[in-house]
Amino acid sequence: MIQGFVLGLLAALEPEYQVRSNRESGRGRPDVIIRPAQPGRPGVVLELKVARGGKALEQALEEGIEQIRRNDYAAELRAAGAAPIHALAVAFDGKVVRAARAPDAGAP
Repeated sequence: MIQGFVLGLLAALEPEYQVRSNRESGRGRPDVIIRPAQPGRPGVVLELKVARGGKALEQALEEGIEQIRRNDYAAELRAAGAAPIHALAVAFDGKVVRAARAPDAGAP
């Protein structure tokens, strides 16, 4: 449900950017990739997490950042010539939202 909401918000970026959901990139499937139509423009990887069952927002963020790094979700953006590449984990707990940037997402 959250992913659909985020995708709806990002639809306005078309046609300058391709907004993709659950498509293969690297060694996995990131929740959202925002890929520029032209090389040299910024690209974004979003990994969305929901804090449930007593999981703290910070723990959910750490899991999202580790998932981005471990699975090299920025691979598609690097191959497309996106620069810079921003990789963000976003954690939700009801109405509370936190985001954290994955360091060195553009590096292989």
